[in-house]
Amino acid sequence: PSEPVNSDQEEEEVKDVHTPGAHTITLLCEQLGLDPKQTLKAMLYTVILPDGNRTLLFAMIRGDKNISINKLTAYVDSKFKGASFRKAETEEIVSSFGEVAGFCGPIGVPEGVHMVADKSLVDGKNFVVGGNRPDYHRTGCCWGRDFMPDVADLLLFEELMPCPENGTPLTAVQLRKICSIESYRSDMRGEPALTSRDREGEHKWPYRWKAEVSLESLILSFYEKKEKRINDAIFNDK
Repeated sequence: PSEPVNSDQEEEEVKDVHTPGAHTITLLCEQLGLDPKQTLKAMLYTVILPDGNRTLLFAMIRGDKNISINKLTAYVDSKFKGASFRKAETEEIVSSFGEVAGFCGPIGVPEGVHMVADKSLVDGKNFVVGGNRPDYHRTGCCWGRDFMPDVADLLLFEELMPCPENGTPLTAVQLRKICSIESYRSDMRGEPALTSRDREGEHKWPYRWKAEVSLESLILSFYEKKEKRINDAIFNDK
């Protein structure tokens, strides 16, 4: 795991800095001479709850990284049961933050906005973050002192990023599904119940399973010649 950002530095005071027109990470870094990892990238989403109510979700990650929608979906599913989400519309952002598109930050977030941060921000110091007003950012923002939202793995893995297991550059590969297996209880499928009796004579619902095998994928896998590499770590961004 990488070290927290600026872990070797003393905590600085939070200061407002005028950054006219710096509404992207690239423009901000050019203007202030920063490494993108010293910045905080903020994304706003609207969570639509099962009862029809809505809440803003403020998701953040290190400025040199991107958020995985698959991982964010998993977080929303676990935090807001039965909810869906989408990118927040301009009117929704304005109603909570005001006219601050491109300058949203974690300090002074309006009440009712739910915040979640990627693990890359944990224990980091002296981030440069949005100032929650047009053309301003804040420097010296520290985890724990100035903001401490929920934490989740939100990182989108991209090609050439260092592998989290062994540090080698990541490459994209295509995986072919050969077989899928599903197990279930017959009484949970809306089917006529298949039952049996145990030693005590009581009715029980046995577990059943089914498997689907793609013969085309299986045959192709026999003929594909792939170099067998050690130290590979197979994972995805889900």
